[in-house]
Amino acid sequence: MATAQDNKEQKTDVSVTVDSQTQLDVRPSFLSYSSVAPGEMKETSDNEQGFSTIVAENIGSQRIKKITAESTMPRTNPFGDVLTGSSTSDYEQTHDTGNFIQLGVQSANDLTSVTDEVASQVNSNDAYNGYPPHYVNRVEFFEENYPDYIEVDSTGTFGEDFLVGRIREGDVEYFIEVKLDDTSDPVVSEVRIGSAPHTSTQLGTTDFRSSSNGGTETGEVIVIDSSTISDDSGNSNYDVLDNALRLVSFNTEAESTSYSGESLLQAGTSGSLATEVASGVTLGDYDNAKVTEYSLFIHPQNNTVSVDGSDVEEVPHMFRTRFGEDIDSPSEQKTTGTFSTIGTVASGQEPIFSGSNTEDQLQPGQNFPIDVGIELPQGVDQAAITEGSVTLFATTGSAPS
Repeated sequence: MATAQDNKEQKTDVSVTVDSQTQLDVRPSFLSYSSVAPGEMKETSDNEQGFSTIVAENIGSQRIKKITAESTMPRTNPFGDVLTGSSTSDYEQTHDTGNFIQLGVQSANDLTSVTDEVASQVNSNDAYNGYPPHYVNRVEFFEENYPDYIEVDSTGTFGEDFLVGRIREGDVEYFIEVKLDDTSDPVVSEVRIGSAPHTSTQLGTTDFRSSSNGGTETGEVIVIDSSTISDDSGNSNYDVLDNALRLVSFNTEAESTSYSGESLLQAGTSGSLATEVASGVTLGDYDNAKVTEYSLFIHPQNNTVSVDGSDVEEVPHMFRTRFGEDIDSPSEQKTTGTFSTIGTVASGQEPIFSGSNTEDQLQPGQNFPIDVGIELPQGVDQAAITEGSVTLFATTGSAPS
């Protein structure tokens, strides 16, 4: 008869093969901001916890080498010069809150894979030490009814020979004139950007005529000629500036800011910049000053695209992005299920996370914070707001050898 002492230990070996999955969890999944004034920036949400960051966590089984971001956009001009009728029911254009969303990496500035790609290459002297929040992407529509005080350099007809618009960066906006030549490729033959922003108290650069290039009371004009403008490689409806557009913005309502209309931008002095901070500008003179950098795509002509089986007319607009790569036009966003991408990756685009080496990639179970907030431009209709979103896209990395 066997006793307990006669029993032998036994073991069961367990073999597990983990399925290859790339999964990115982004939390919180909903952010709310209320009572935001036009031109105001909010860096903390109204959620009970008061979120100032979202957290991206690798919950898959593979390392992630790159994370890009895209936000939703309005498909038509939401600003007031495009009323379709006299009654409110005819006012079809709305602001998409995705067009207000900004992301930044100041909170993640100890993560090598973030800082190497995005950080202080902008300007370490701004209020964010070179880690400023950027609009994820933003669309601006050209304005046929632009203000009478703008003097264009072009002769001819709006829409055929030239376009006028504004690049809104929070509390400030820079007027822009785009010259067209439909016999050439690219169609955009020249871009003129005002060096002094328009604010609630200052007119900004409004005279784009050649005589103003030497400087007037409304600021100098920055001229970008056809030698640094290209036809986009992925979508022939867009032309793109080869070099990055660098902008300066600040809190214009702060008592500590005394902006008197001086030029804040100048033509870029390096081969990768179309514009940069003007020499002699001390960013500390402006409350919450930040320097941002984008790739700028220009859609100069009307065209028709098919979205979910229906024809949609796209009107001339500008599209800029910081953290996007496979860029969508306003009508062909990923949320529709049908989209075509803009192929060019210009010098103003950077992934929000990038790790070329295996050890720098986002490992399964690892997470990092991304600053999040919203910044409204001037002139946002409180009755014409549509809920938008921001989406992060992960690219699979390589397994350690």
